[in-house]
Amino acid sequence: MVQRRIRLTREEKLAESRQFAANQILQFYREKGARCLAVTTSTRLQSEKEHVFLDLGERLESQGIRLIQFTDGKESLALSVPGVEQIADLEELKQLLTANAQTRYLLDVPPLSLFANAVEAARLTDGVVFIEKYGSTKHDVFERCLALLEQEAVQVCGVVTYR
Repeated sequence: MVQRRIRLTREEKLAESRQFAANQILQFYREKGARCLAVTTSTRLQSEKEHVFLDLGERLESQGIRLIQFTDGKESLALSVPGVEQIADLEELKQLLTANAQTRYLLDVPPLSLFANAVEAARLTDGVVFIEKYGSTKHDVFERCLALLEQEAVQVCGVVTYR
């Protein structure tokens, strides 16, 4: 019997790994009864993180998860995307999450080390998923972000890497 090795293209591998990440996030929502998860990064590569957030969001929206981008008053730095609600104010975010207790959200949070209210926004969620560039994330900066979250008692759910 001849076995064939199937080679995936780079795009297929990327799609497969992001689908896996989306499935893991869905599993967390279901098993933990989570309402809101945040995605963030420890680096300045905000635009790359937003692309991964949108790709994950596309896969999660069909499961009833709404996408929110917390801009912390820096709307000019965020991508304007149809279907993604932008919230600039921490109080507005609190009100939205309180008023819609049955809705599940995926919240895009700015880099924790760069924005004052990013940790506060993350604290409103059930956990945080980091989106990091493989091979370029600085260990000390990432450790500081983990320490910030630990100090605020925010659960870290995992890391999604990309190249």
